Formats: sequence, structure tokens, C-alpha cells
Amino acid sequence: MKAKYQDILYIIIYVIGIVLLFMTAIFYRQPLLSVFLILLLILPPLSIYGFIKALPLLKVILKPEYTEYESDTEGRLVLNVQNPTLLPLLNCRLFFTVMNMYYPDDYDRELLFSAEAKCNKDIYIPITLIGAGMIKINVQKLMISDPLHMYTKEIAFNEITELPVIPQKKELADLKFAKAAASDEDSVWAPDGELTRDIRDIREYRPGDRLKDIHWLLAARTDELPVKEYERAKELYFLLLPELDKADMQETLATFYSVAVKLLDAGEIYRVAVYHSHEDTVMLKTVDCTEALKEVMFELFRESVGDICPAMDRLKLIYPDAHGIIRIKGNSIREDS
Repeated sequence: MKAKYQDILYIIIYVIGIVLLFMTAIFYRQPLLSVFLILLLILPPLSIYGFIKALPLLKVILKPEYTEYESDTEGRLVLNVQNPTLLPLLNCRLFFTVMNMYYPDDYDRELLFSAEAKCNKDIYIPITLIGAGMIKINVQKLMISDPLHMYTKEIAFNEITELPVIPQKKELADLKFAKAAASDEDSVWAPDGELTRDIRDIREYRPGDRLKDIHWLLAARTDELPVKEYERAKELYFLLLPELDKADMQETLATFYSVAVKLLDAGEIYRVAVYHSHEDTVMLKTVDCTEALKEVMFELFRESVGDICPAMDRLKLIYPDAHGIIRIKGNSIREDS
């Protein structure tokens, strides 16, 4: 509505200018003033017509400069503006928000820019990334006026882009915690893992099987070569539990991330208990590489955080036999037996 009032104001000023020029042309009777008057009468419909034709070809894309950042750093958004037409669009306004999902309250931002004729340019917008979390960039709408500001078009976007902000790593002492054993239904069997002496199955011989694994007693009674398959040793792993609450959320994220990276650097495969507040449940995630760790961080970033974290209680309820849990809260790292 405000844009329409501004358009009306420009139209009124333009009409007043035409009337004054018309009266001046009559009074002085100058041919050149008559030419200017004709041009002023022709320009508005040409401006609006060219604007309507150019608008569908205009492309405006707002995105982060990089796919992720570290907390407490300066970041940049990149606004790519493409106007392949001959008509300059000098009054463009983009409305968007930049919000950390941990802190949902934010203010609307407005960026005024121009889209010159035959241009393809990038406009860099600095943003301060205070605290780790998932940044949500919501492009709401774009308002564009014709060169004479007589007609304004509003284009709704409602496009959301996520930008993860990873906490900065801390210097940690050597970790001396015991590994926890996987439950039977949750264990992961490695084909080249250590074998126990418990026979899991007997199958037919396959090329490459070891001779000592052949069940010679059964082979003596049959014409086949049955092979014994042994159970793998029960998997041992670190189980990390980040307990996020509002009071020390950022410290917990930084400590957890530092521990997780340190374990990966040591070649460890471990699990993380991620508390999902919207479902009030805990999911165990296996981390064996940097990408898997980032996926865990992104899951944590998308969850709402309350005053109290019930993650430990839910973990014990779902996995009552769980032990050796490494609980991380604030700057504290302790093992729960």
C-alpha cells in the first residue's frame, strides 16, 4: 500500500510538471518547449510498457557466499542481479530476514539496489555470525518500480536458505573414557572384524574361504564343503550425549564439537545421542567421517532448546542398558556409568 501511495505521488508531481510546461509553452510560444511536452506525454506509457516486458527477464538471487561458516566471524550474503534487457531498473527493494533458529526473533531487512541495463553483478551484504546454529535466510519479497516510478510491482518469494554456523574448536586435554558396547539389535558387524568362536551359520563353500573355516566333520559325511561363519566381536564405541539447554547452549555446542573432532582425528568411529525435542525421543547417530559429524550438528541446530534438557532421561528410558555415556554440558565432559 505504501508503494502505491509513492507511485501516486510521483504521478502527481509528473502531471504538475507537464501542466507547468504546457502553460510555459503557450505563454512563450517556443517550438522546443512543445517538443519537450510531447516527450513528457510519451515517456510514461513507454516506461511502463518497457518495465512490464523487462520484469520477467530480471533474475535476483540471494545466497550465502560459502556453504558454512564458523561462529563469531563476519560472513557475507551474495545478491546476484541479472538484467539482460536495455531498460535500467533503478529502484529495486529486496525484503528478507536473517535468523538463527536458536534465536527466532529477528527484524526485517530491506536492501535498495539497482539493476542497470545489460548487467550481471554481485552485491555483497555483510552479516555478523554470533553464536553457532542454523541460520535461516528468508527472502520474502521484491518490489521494483519502472524508471519513472509510476508503477511498482511486488513479487513474493518466500524462499528459505539454510546456512550452518559451526562452533569454533577448543583445545582439549586427552580423552580417557571407556567405550560402550553396542546392544545386540544396534550392533554393526564389520566383515573384516575380529571373530569370536561362536558359530553363527554354516553355508556352502565360496572361492576365497579359508581352509580352517571348513567344517570338516560335516564335509566327511557329505559331498559338499560346508563353511563355518563366526560371530563378529561385539562392537565397542564412544557414546556422546550433548545436553543442550538455553543457559549454556553455545558452550555445550563448542565442547561437543571439539570432542567429536578430536575423536575423528584419532580415527575413532563413535555414536552421538541426538535429542529430538519435537518428538521427545533420542536417536543414535553413527559418526565415521566429517560429513557425518556435520549432519549431526545440523540436526542439533534444527531442534528447539528449552530451559532443561531431558536427553539423559529419555536415553535411559529407551536404552535402559546403556552405560559409559559421555555427557557434555557447557564446558563439562563426564562419563556416566
